[in-house]
Amino acid sequence: MFEIGKRLKHVKENDLVHGEFGKWLESIEMNWDTANRFMKIANELNSDTYRNIGWQAMYMIATMPEQEREKQHEIPSTGEQKTVDEMTVRELREVKKKLKQEQQAREKAEEANEELGTYKPITG
Repeated sequence: MFEIGKRLKHVKENDLVHGEFGKWLESIEMNWDTANRFMKIANELNSDTYRNIGWQAMYMIATMPEQEREKQHEIPSTGEQKTVDEMTVRELREVKKKLKQEQQAREKAEEANEELGTYKPITG
């Protein structure tokens, strides 16, 4: 997967003019989404660390924030602590969902704090 992703990226960036990559993918009967996933995996992950993991799990890991890839996470459904390379695809989905919810909560809290900071009561 890593090699395929690297080669796809090379072809896209060096061998084709802008706008031709999609046509080229069709000529080799490769889906655009699959090609993008392989390139993302090759670009984001270390092939030595993630060698024995399936491509779906690798893509899920590759789309996580980099700082989240290095630490242990609690699996919401089981309470177990695991690193991303130890998780199943289902567990990765759970953790990514939890991370997204936490990010949304932080953003909402920041917005509320900004509103409170700019709120000026009417005096009269």
